[in-house]
Amino acid sequence: MRADDFTRPTKRLLERRAGHICSNPNCRAPTSGPRLEDDKAVCAGDAAHITAASPNGPRYDPSLSSEQRRHPDNGIWLCVNHARIADQDKRRYTVKLLRQWKRLAEEEAGKRLAVPQVGRIVHDDFRKFSVQAKSVVAALRTFKQGSHMPGVDRHLREMALTVELLGIPNPVEIYTLPYPEGVEAHNPFLQDRFEGGCVIRFPDGSEESGICAHASGLEILSEYRDSAIVALEQWLIRLEHQASLL
Repeated sequence: MRADDFTRPTKRLLERRAGHICSNPNCRAPTSGPRLEDDKAVCAGDAAHITAASPNGPRYDPSLSSEQRRHPDNGIWLCVNHARIADQDKRRYTVKLLRQWKRLAEEEAGKRLAVPQVGRIVHDDFRKFSVQAKSVVAALRTFKQGSHMPGVDRHLREMALTVELLGIPNPVEIYTLPYPEGVEAHNPFLQDRFEGGCVIRFPDGSEESGICAHASGLEILSEYRDSAIVALEQWLIRLEHQASLL
């Protein structure tokens, strides 16, 4: 342990003041949880120095004393990923930015303290779904034959995870099946193509589905784009109403 490293009590203090959550406002990942053993826990966070503990470290400030460098005021609690990123990209993650993150994280932790979070979680998940669904709808509305709909794959993948948290069926599910091993496409231009299908699920429990041959995932989606738009917009209305009741 270096002279200016944080002590264990200081690390625990920084973690608690941040509410056991990464202080990066674009992350907010929980940094502690249970291990398989009943008497052990996992820590996925780190107490990062805002100004480095050693001269070769990021954002080093020679004007600080040793006591100031290891003081809690010079630390910020981050998940292990963002702690490493902040130290490797010091021009992006400045002292000013990290102090702002720390202040906001501690303010939020104070507001959350002893306040039930069930409704808040639902609202946060709905906001995620809203962004993802609206992005897919926008891409479908502007789709033209031969276009690529950039980003739609990512939004659909993220939406599939979000709807699990919301407890609703996936409104737009696309699946593709590559040609079986050893089976050649009848058309050499279709060697890298797929076959698959699409399932569109509506809030009333009805579904629309079909199978497409020799088509990519985006081509399959384009075949069902009108139904996908209607389903997503209906889900947005229903979930927005549910969130407003909480």
